[in-house]
Order: sequence, then C-alpha cells, then structure tokens
Amino acid sequence: MVYLFFYTQEHMKLFLTAFVFLFSVFSGTSQTSYEDSLSGFDAFGARRLVQSRNYAGEDSKCFLKLLERNYIRSKFGSDLGKNRNEIKGYSQSNINSSNPPCMNIDFENLPTGTISATSGWTVSYADSPSSYPPCWLSGITYTLNSAMVLVASTPITDANCNNVAPSPLGGNNVVVINKNNTSGPLFNPNPTKLAQNFSVTASNYIFRYAYKASLNSFGHPCCGAPAVLFNFYDCSNTLISALSKTVSGLSYSLCPAWDTTGFIMVQTFTPAYTPNWVITTINLSQYIGSCITVEVVASNCSASGHQGYCYYDADCSGSMIKANNDSLIVSTYTSCVKTATLSAVGFSNYVWQGPATSGVNGSTLSTVTTSVAGIYTLTANNWIFASTQTLNLSFSNLASGLTIMGSTLSTCAGGSVALQANGNGINTYTWNTGANTSSIIISPTLTSQYSVLTTNTFGCVESGSALITVYAYPQIQMVASSNSICIGQPANLMVLGNNIGTILWNTGATTQSVSFMPTLSTVYSVSVTSANGCTTLDSKTITVLALPQVSITVSSQTLCLGQSAALSVNGTGLLSYLWNSGQPGQSIQVVPLSTSYYTVMVTDNYGCSSSATASVEVVVCSNTLTTGLGKNFLSAAEISVFPNPSSGSFLIRAAAPLKGDLIDELGQVILKFELTEETNLSYAVARLANGLYFVRGGALPIKVIVK
Repeated sequence: MVYLFFYTQEHMKLFLTAFVFLFSVFSGTSQTSYEDSLSGFDAFGARRLVQSRNYAGEDSKCFLKLLERNYIRSKFGSDLGKNRNEIKGYSQSNINSSNPPCMNIDFENLPTGTISATSGWTVSYADSPSSYPPCWLSGITYTLNSAMVLVASTPITDANCNNVAPSPLGGNNVVVINKNNTSGPLFNPNPTKLAQNFSVTASNYIFRYAYKASLNSFGHPCCGAPAVLFNFYDCSNTLISALSKTVSGLSYSLCPAWDTTGFIMVQTFTPAYTPNWVITTINLSQYIGSCITVEVVASNCSASGHQGYCYYDADCSGSMIKANNDSLIVSTYTSCVKTATLSAVGFSNYVWQGPATSGVNGSTLSTVTTSVAGIYTLTANNWIFASTQTLNLSFSNLASGLTIMGSTLSTCAGGSVALQANGNGINTYTWNTGANTSSIIISPTLTSQYSVLTTNTFGCVESGSALITVYAYPQIQMVASSNSICIGQPANLMVLGNNIGTILWNTGATTQSVSFMPTLSTVYSVSVTSANGCTTLDSKTITVLALPQVSITVSSQTLCLGQSAALSVNGTGLLSYLWNSGQPGQSIQVVPLSTSYYTVMVTDNYGCSSSATASVEVVVCSNTLTTGLGKNFLSAAEISVFPNPSSGSFLIRAAAPLKGDLIDELGQVILKFELTEETNLSYAVARLANGLYFVRGGALPIKVIVK
C-alpha cells in the first residue's frame, strides 16, 4: 500500500489534475486532436529515456509530458505557449544582438537598487505562476520588469542564507533574484529571469559565476519544487546543455538530474540553503567570435507559495589564473610586489607546476605564493571544464621609493601647504584631489589625508600619503566696560575666548584685561595667538564724550540778612541736577544767613557729569527795614528763646509784635510764626529734630540748638 502526503490542499489539486490528464493520455481516452498530434510519437522510447535518467513517480510523468510537448512543437512548428525569449517589450533581435563583452558583468559599477535598462542586463518577470516551473520554464511568457532583481552591497543579513558575505569573485556588489528586497520576507510569486547577451573574445572566454540560494523545497516533487536555473545559449538561441544546470534543495535521491552542490538539506519546513558561495567556472573558448546568452532563472514552487531565490555574482576574463587578484588578459605578468599570489577559483581540482625553487610544484591548492620568476602552469578541472594554462611571471625591481614632502605638515585653517611626491622612475601621478602633477598646493580647512598614486614604466602602482593637521584659530571677543566714556573716566577692556595663548594689545600690553584713560575717541586692537601659532585679531572703538558745559545765574549776588535769591543752572542736554543745599531742580530759592557758596552737580544725556558754583553775599542792612507788620526789626535782646539748647521743644518770646520764621542751617524755612498781643507775644515750638536752627525776625538771627 502506498500513502501519498500533500503539504497543502493546493498541491493535492495540482496532483489530481495532472493525474487525470496523464491517465487520459496513457489510457487512450484523450481527445482525438491530442491523439492525432502525438501520432508517430515513440512512447516506448520515451519511457526508456525516463528510466535511463532514474526518474520515478511524479517526476517521470512530468518529464514524459515535457517530451510529448517537445514532439508536438517539432512536428507542427508550434510553440504551444511562448518561446523562452518571447518577452513583452523585448524582441528576439534584441537578444541576439550582442552587448559589449561582459558589460557590468560583476555589478560593481551599478548603483544599488533596481537594474537599469542600460546596464547590459535584462530583467523579466513571468506573467503568471507556471505549473512545475523548473521543468516547464520553456513555456512561460515574460515581461520586462527591473524591480524583480536588486543590486545589493554585501555583507547582507539574511537568516535564510546564513547571511551573505562578499562574493569570492571580488568586489562588494551582487544581485538578489526573485526577492524584491534584501531586508524582509517579500518575494515574487512568479519566476524571475536575469539575462545578458555578450560577444565572446579572447579576453573574456573564462566565465565564472557564484551563487547563494534559499529554496523552500520540503514536501515537493522535483518538478514542483523551487529551483534556480543557470542556462547558457549560443547565438542561435540553442540551449548549451553541457554548460547549463538546475540547482535544487531536494536530496539527490529525489532529483538525480539536479545539482545540489553546497546545499544544507532539511527534513522540516525550513528552506534548504547554501551557507557558502558556490562557484562555477565555464570555458567559452569555442564561442570566441560568436556570442553567448547567460540566463539565471529563480522560481518558487509550482503553487507559488514556497519561495526560491538566490544571490548571484559573475566575472569573465581571458585567463583562469589571477595574479595578485588581477584578472589576466595575456599570459605574461609583472608583479609589483616581491611575493606574487597566483590563484584560481571555480574548480574541483588544481595542480600547479613552476620553477624548481618556487615551492609550488605539485601543489593542489587553489592559491599559491611565490617570489621566483619563471613559467608557471595550472591544470584544473570541474564538472564541465578541464584546462591547462601557463603564466610567465616576472618581478619589477623598480620600486620608486615614493616619499611625500611638505612645506609643513600642519597649518591654520585655510592656510596653504605645498606637497611634493618624490621617487625614482615615476611616470604618472594621481592625487586624491584630482591633480596629476608631482607637486600640489592645498588649503585645507579641516585635518585631511592627502594621497597620491604613482606608476612606473611597468605599470606598478605605489601609493603615499601625508596627513595635514589643521588647527583652528582662537575664538575671541573683546569686551569693554562701556563703549562710550566721559572724558576723565577709564576705558576697561578684556579679551575673552578659547584657545588663547599669547595676547598683544596695540598699546603694548600683554595681559588679558587692560585699563586706559583716553582723552579722545580711540581704536583699541588685540591679537591673540594660540599655542599652535594661529592668530586672531579683534578691535573696538572707545568713544570719549565731553563733559557738559554749565553755569549758574544768581538773581542777586548780595542780600540783606533775611532776603532770598534765585539760582538757575544754564546748559544744554542736561537730565539731572543736585545742589549742595540738597534741593533738586534746575532753579532754587535760597535765604542765606551768611555769605554762602552754592554748588550744583549736573548729568547730561550721555551720563557725563560736571559742576558749577556761585556765591551769594549776605550783609547787615539798617534797621529801617520793617518786619511786614509796620514795625521795626527788634534787636536780639528783645527776642528770647527758652530753653536753648533744648530737646526739640522751646518757646519764642518777643517784647513787641513780630513776624518771623525758623530756618535750618541750610537756610531752608522750617516754619513761620507771628507774635501778637493775642498770642501773648509768644510761640511754642515742639518736636524738632536734633540740629542747628535760627530764629529770624529781629535785627540778627538767634541760634537755636536742639540735641
């Protein structure tokens, strides 16, 4: 009894559909048109071919159906579908017209992202999923669609492929086919094709390709499993079977015709994958003068639900041997280093031969090193290619001894530096600035590395570099206590900032802060030099303002005792006034007891101050002056103050009626009083503050002391 297990219901439907169709063919119950189309088909021979290839079960049915379709095509000249090259928007003539040899074959000069139509590569995408894509890819219609293949820069994080290291063919760029991003699970449901047609010449007939694949193959028969096809076609679009292959994640026992090299097989639902890059080398020498189409197709399973994709890289050269990682076009090579590395990849077996003292004879490694000139031979083979090549290796002893000399290796930002490359036998110079002379002058603003590549007559390249250190200028600021001062005031200046080394003022001072006494408006400057010799200048103008011009006008320069005078300040732009009498304002009234001097301090709009002084003379006049009551002045003996001194309260008495006032020692009137018969010719004063006062009303004032 046989049990059939299906991974999904979709797989079961596909199997039943195929079974009914094949049963109708083998049982003779198919339609007459199909029987007629297979008339003459050697069914017995076809079954023998199936058996010779060890196909069994579902795979034998798939392959048999493919043979029947090919018979019908050849019999009636019909595609019964579409030619492999029928791509919407891309004609057959386009495919057979050769590109330049190996155009962007290694993807290194392409930007990451989708591949452009001018890259030399074409990207196409199947219009719909096909049943059993690995077996029937010849019946798929493709449409140009560059989004289905991406150029990516390695390394790439991809858990399904054990991550993607840089390709062993060199460089950083690779392509990922049938997966439209490199960071997520998205993939294309239908097969994706990457192809290039190019002319084969003596300089590119060694074609190598490398791949890493992830194929979710579990639970599928061969023709229903995800796969990657590497196909080669000649100029007539005929498949070159000997060079082409299909890779699969299924075990060899299930798909003996498919290549499983490098895959880690699985028995769970996890995709099979190649943990390392798998390399294949192809010999296209028999196609020199003609053309080749390289085609890579990645497909999912027949139901499109299980993903198949791969990372791909390629290169081509005229030699399978690389010297110092240089691809060779001719069989001679001059090494510019004392020890040369000879290598080849993409083969299964290697045998090296060389001069007796080279140390490489009989080596079976893919890479050998030698310091001996002479003829070296490599014999290598793989599953489709065996070749022997020779290389005449020599060494250049013309190392120039390249040195770079600089006028200085450090400068302040923006300063000029001259660099000179010196050496023997130098033919060309290429600086990283773009200059191609032996010397350059540069003005860096940041610390920078300057390098030069030189070549000698053998094409040997030497490199040299010089690091130019760029120092920043001191960041400084000059500050002043005030940008404007009045004449006679000091100008206080200070320089602030970072990276301050030495200081020099234009006055000769060398301290961080200075003080000057200018009489005229003056420009002060300072230079600050850092420890690295970079100097910054700053300057500031200090404006010196003149003092206000003021004078005092006095209403009367001479007064009788008891009389008052008006004093007024003359000047322009004045804001404030302060008299030594304590009175504010531009004009004041004074009643001096004796000859007095009055001084006023004024301040103008700019804050500058000056003063002026005026005197008032007091004289004792005759007693004909009246008190204002129609009576003569009383003598001092006729007025009394008791007690005197006092604590602030006292009594003023007079011998006759009198008007008078009490003034302080500044001449300010504290109070006025009048002595009459009704007041009993007396007046009481109370609560005076301590000080010196005068009772005025008689011929002479009476001094009153309060303490």
